[in-house]
Order: sequence, then structure tokens, then C-alpha cells
Amino acid sequence: MFTLLHISDLHRAEAEPFSNDEIMSSLVADMERYPTDCPPIAKPDAIIVSGDLVQGLRVGASDYPDGLVKQYEEAYDLLTRLSDKFLGGDRSKLVMIPGNHDVDFNQSRAAMTEVTLRQPEIKGPLFSSGVENSYRWCWTDEKVYRISDRTSYNDRFKYYCHTFNKFYEGVPLAYPIDPRKYSNLFELDEGRIVVAAFNSCHGNDCFSYVGDIPRDEISKCHLAISESGKRYKLKTAVWHHDLTGPPRRSDYMDSEVVKLMIDKGFRLGMHGHQHKANAAPDWVYTPRRTLMMVVSAGSLCAGTYDVPRGVSREYNVIEIAPCYSKARVHVREAKVSAIFSAGRFIEMGDKSFEDVQWSPEETVPPGTVAANGSTESPLHRVSRIEKMIASGRATEAVAELEACFADLGHYGRLLLTTALKEAKDWPKLEDHLASPENAEEITFLVIALVKQQQWQKAKAVLELPNARDFLSEPNIKQLEAMIRAEEVIAK
Repeated sequence: MFTLLHISDLHRAEAEPFSNDEIMSSLVADMERYPTDCPPIAKPDAIIVSGDLVQGLRVGASDYPDGLVKQYEEAYDLLTRLSDKFLGGDRSKLVMIPGNHDVDFNQSRAAMTEVTLRQPEIKGPLFSSGVENSYRWCWTDEKVYRISDRTSYNDRFKYYCHTFNKFYEGVPLAYPIDPRKYSNLFELDEGRIVVAAFNSCHGNDCFSYVGDIPRDEISKCHLAISESGKRYKLKTAVWHHDLTGPPRRSDYMDSEVVKLMIDKGFRLGMHGHQHKANAAPDWVYTPRRTLMMVVSAGSLCAGTYDVPRGVSREYNVIEIAPCYSKARVHVREAKVSAIFSAGRFIEMGDKSFEDVQWSPEETVPPGTVAANGSTESPLHRVSRIEKMIASGRATEAVAELEACFADLGHYGRLLLTTALKEAKDWPKLEDHLASPENAEEITFLVIALVKQQQWQKAKAVLELPNARDFLSEPNIKQLEAMIRAEEVIAK
């Protein structure tokens, strides 16, 4: 058995301080109860920290940047003490990622300038997704801002990066790591488990809160693992944002991203952000319905006003079985002050633990004949098409995908969407997304219609029943505003 201590959302509310001494004391006291709990719990072999190391500072805070530096010093001290106490000082066994609170709002705002809605350069990208989008809409003052200094904007994780580099300095690791990248790989359990650590704050700043992981980061991790020649017992992934949220929230991540992870062989996912523990399967519809188990941890340190009603501070313990295809997830909750004990999976009958399992990774032998008669492996075919898109040969990629679309399953649909968008083949993109399956596809369908100046059809997409299922009200309003703006500009 290999056991993970899964903690998340370490940010402390100023009105409800929770010192490092209190945290360490609470965790140590709780772990001393593990052997006598029912069922007993194994002590952790590694630690996963799924984002939000600090609370952060609002734009214009008087103590910026000194206050932010102080918060990261406190976070670094806690991470060091956790490693020393529970991992024997072996920092290679602690995996961390950033969360939305680790985005420096002041840095991102300083890299933006206010622009007017009718400026020609705003046309198109105002509400588009992706790193190329330099425009932000602020609902508070109803103004548009442009990222005018991309270098400065990209430095909005600098305090997190400093803490990350300081923590891992001199630590021998299986793969090179860089906190400026949106993914890093770690090995655990003496090389039996690989962890893809994703930054899901792509595009997050003081005006943009939606979680996202660049699609090619998942592919990069997959290819790096494949090219390493190592055969892992379990591929896991960790990111920050949750996958669903109530109608008034727009700061969660499209679950479509997780389906791509499943397609690449990842079977256990861990995240935070929603401030409550849960364990639920996600899947892609292969002939055997391939399952991934997604586990969320509550907030270890957040105050009363930052957690959902009826939920207290929480953390998880995940015991991975020797077969590496199932686990037991325990939730620990501080029902009284800072005293952790057996908690509750509220959405699963208030149980303190949940037994979960996932599908074994499906592998395709080299030389397997695809439906189109090709003997090229799906891995190499996908890699080649992804390189085509990345190098600006999107039209060629579309032709390749149309020839082997049936062999690539769900990921083929996403690749074709991306290729058509990059090729600016709006009529084909419209046909391809005629029955949108998620929020991103609805957004791209609207963009395809707008590019063809089909204003009424674009508006009608937002009236589809599933549009309200996939998109939050703020997202819909943003798309409606984009349609109006494009229509005005066109006239």
C-alpha cells in the first residue's frame, strides 16, 4: 500500500488566523489517532499540495508586495515542516502546484491598460479563449482592459515560482522541473507512480477566473512519459480547479480536460478549490467506458467565510492498493476548532471514507491496423498531427484528421476542433460542432457563426437547452456581449 496525504487551499483568512504551529500540531495529533481509527489509516508516504499556497492580496493593497512575500515565507515554512515531519525531509516526495490565489493580481493588473470597446484591434479576440487573448472585461466598472505588457503579465506567478525553486533546490528528481511551465512530472513510490502536476490557472488574473490547462501540456506529459521508456503502475494527475460549479460561478475547469487525461492513461486525479472533499468518477466512452477517479480535498486552512455552508477545514488521506487500480479515500475534518478527526463525504452519505477504483490503462500495440488501414500507432499519429497544428499547418492537420477521425475517439474530436479553429475554416467548424458537447464547443460554435456574420444563429446557440447546462450565466452574458460587439463593428 502507498499512502498520499492530500492537502489543498492553505490560504489563511486574515480574520481567522491559523498558524503553522497550530497546523502542524493538529496534523500530528490526528495522525497519532490513525492506527486506532475504524478503519485504521496508514501514515503518509508522500504529500500532494493541490494549490493555493497563500491568500494573496487584492489589487491596490497597501502592503503589496511585502505582505505577499510574508505569506509565501509562511507557506514555505509549512511545506518544509510537513516534509521534515512526515517524509523524513525527502522533498522529492512532496508535489505542489499553484492555485488561483497564487496568481499575483497586482502584477497582472499592472500589465494591463484600459481600452475602448470600438478599437479595431478588439475585434474577434475579446471573449475568445487561449493565450492569444489579450483582452479582459471587468464587470465591476464595465470596462475593457488589454494586456499591454505580456512579459510582465507572464510574471504573475513570480512569488510562487520563487517559493517552488527554493523548496526543490538541490533535490534529485526523476524529471527536470520548472514552475514557469504549466506542467511538471514527479515520480513517487520508488518509480512505480508518476504524477503530472498541472497549473490550471492558464489565463487567470485579476479579471479572469476560469480554470484551464493548455491542451498541449497534457500531450507533453504523455509523450515525456512514453519516451522515458518507463512502465509505471499508475499515472496520476493533480491540478487546482474543480470541474463543476453552481450557476453563479464561472471559476471552475471544463471537465473535457480530464477526459483528455483519461485518454492519455491517467487514472487518478486530485484537485482542490471547491473547499470540500469529494470522490467521483469521470470517464470517456470507449467500448469499456474508461474510468478515472477524481478526488477533491477540502481547504486545510481557510476561514469560515471561505468554505461551503456546513463544511469545516478538511484534508484527505488516499491509500492506494498494491494492485494500483483502486484506493480508499479518507476525509479528515476539523469539526471543532483545529481538532481533525474522521470527516464526512457529504455527497456520499456522510461516510468518512470511500473505496474507489479505476480502469486499467488501455494500450495499443505498435503496428495495430487502424480503421483507415494505417499501421502507424495512435500515439505517433496524434503526436504528428499536434506538431502540424503547432507549426501553423492547420489545414494539413484537418485533412489528416478527416482521414483517421474514427480511430482517435474523443481526442480526435478535440484535435479537429482545434485544427479547424486554427485554419479559420468556420463553415466546417460549424458543421463539426453542430451538436456541441461541452462549454468550450458551444463557445467555438458561437465564434464560428460570428465569423460568418450569422448573428441570429449565434444567438440561437445560446438558447439551446444544453447551453444553460454547460455555461454559467456570466459566460452566457460574455458571449452575448461578444455577438453584439461584433455585429456593431461589422456594421
